[in-house]
Amino acid sequence: MSKYSISEELLGSKWKIRLIRELINEGEINISALVKRSRSFFKNATEYLEFLKELGMVKEKRFGKVRIVVINQNSETYVLLKRLLEILDKS
Repeated sequence: MSKYSISEELLGSKWKIRLIRELINEGEINISALVKRSRSFFKNATEYLEFLKELGMVKEKRFGKVRIVVINQNSETYVLLKRLLEILDKS
């Protein structure tokens, strides 16, 4: 990966930013609700969530067919993104 690949993958589109905002605001959310709120497509969102899991930002719980995404508040990625969004929202 180039030095920009992770940042581009992390924040490369509006729906990704909306998805991250929803995760940060909710802390724990059903994947279907997250897809709806972020106005994304299920396939894209699940692929992106896999990327966030690899970064250690989210964890997933399963209850039968129900999948819940949980933010990892100890993740450095979470802390940095939360702060970045707070700063941008003030502007």
